[in-house]
Amino acid sequence: QKSAKQISIYLAKRGYFDNDVKLDIELSHDSLRATQTFYITPREAYRIRNITYAFKQPDLASRQELISRTSEIKSGDIFDIEKLDKERARIATFLNNRGYYTFSKDYLTFLADSTFDGQVVDMEVVFRPLRKEAVLGTDSIAMVPHPKYFIGEIYVHTDYQPSQINNEFNDTLDYDGIHFLYNEELDVKPDIISYLLQFKTGDLYQKDRVSLSYRKLSQLAMFQSANIQMKDQVKNNQ
Repeated sequence: QKSAKQISIYLAKRGYFDNDVKLDIELSHDSLRATQTFYITPREAYRIRNITYAFKQPDLASRQELISRTSEIKSGDIFDIEKLDKERARIATFLNNRGYYTFSKDYLTFLADSTFDGQVVDMEVVFRPLRKEAVLGTDSIAMVPHPKYFIGEIYVHTDYQPSQINNEFNDTLDYDGIHFLYNEELDVKPDIISYLLQFKTGDLYQKDRVSLSYRKLSQLAMFQSANIQMKDQVKNNQ
């Protein structure tokens, strides 16, 4: 019966809410073997009728038209949980590329209402506020707007050792707004790093530009590995 329930749950996630799965078990004459037969009736799939968006943050609400227009979920589509989860990830990336560094798909919820005649679902996309520690060192949580992030100071550690707790550097070179930290001799040309980085101080944070920079740095043969770390320096929700 467990397998039958799993099949039913899978079908429901694919939009077949009214499915029916029955299991028939037939034992052999010697009762040493059993044949399982599943009788599956998916019935008609539920389809999305209306899609609405619920924002509590005005600057996010201003992006509703573009979020909706670029969505892969349309009215008339089958209500498919897997597709909806991909849509959550898409919207999160969309906002990550527009400065919302801390936004993730966990702040998105799809509310479905299927209490209508026929196999239809009205869907509401709810954007939830950011959860932050209200008072440092306490368990109290505050709900605040998602802030926009901008690129601050950029530091390049050419002799960074992940295995060391404290990495200390004796020399510093500033080039094109980038601070190079190293020991003894800088063994990489600053202009190459500046060219490969797809962002600079003051730029609006864009996830895709950071990812592209990482791929370009990783292709340099002079480095065993490359890593880009972002440190949250947001102040006063700016």
